[in-house]
Amino acid sequence: MLALLALALALAAPRTVPGCQLPLPAGRPFEAGERLAFVVEAMGMSERDGLVLAVDRAGGDALTLSARARFGAVVRRFRGDATSELDAGSLRPRRYHDSSDGGTSSSTDADLLRPGLAQRVHWKVGRKTGMTPYLKSGRTLDGVSAIYHLRAADLRPGQPFCFEAVGASGYWRVQGRAGGTEEVTTPAGRYRALRLEARLDRLGQHPTSVPMTLWLSEDAARLPVAAVLDSPIGAVRARLSSARPGAVPGPHPAFDRTL
Repeated sequence: MLALLALALALAAPRTVPGCQLPLPAGRPFEAGERLAFVVEAMGMSERDGLVLAVDRAGGDALTLSARARFGAVVRRFRGDATSELDAGSLRPRRYHDSSDGGTSSSTDADLLRPGLAQRVHWKVGRKTGMTPYLKSGRTLDGVSAIYHLRAADLRPGQPFCFEAVGASGYWRVQGRAGGTEEVTTPAGRYRALRLEARLDRLGQHPTSVPMTLWLSEDAARLPVAAVLDSPIGAVRARLSSARPGAVPGPHPAFDRTL
């Protein structure tokens, strides 16, 4: 049994990139009550509120991050939900769950505080269920908390970053670099934004590589204003359509600092 576990860990082990890491949060540019909605474009179609990101208070020192995706096309429909519970101070994720149905149903569950060298990922795809251990080599996030960590990180143009993430029934290695700043036009307004270019590598028995570009506003809110993902169904684009700030004391000028 131990030999089989060791073999699984070796096969699923991510590659370590020397000198690459995710900068620690420099603050928290979001609060409970924040709601971000996006227009999603794929396969020549557009879905208003196709993606909604939300921050809720989970009680005590915890926040719950959630993502809801809905897209209906003539040839393919997709719906997915994900939740991440994290420590409100350190932004370290604790637990993660996602479920999706795009023709085949799947789900992911992970306890991100479980000690040890391996991150266990419990998964279900169709009627198959299982657990796969992956050898940790850096900071482990998940598919939702990763967005909020990037918002909180003090990233500068030209700076590389990398981390590992649980999600979509697997374990991913994310490597990227902060590019320059650009003007980005969205339905919610025009923003001066920092461009992040990354590659998402799925590890294990079914490896795949997905390029992604994310734009974060340069104001204090560090809003994810746009993203492009080269998925198996083609390019998927998301643009911010509305932003409701969280329940913070006093005014929140960051949400008014569009160009």
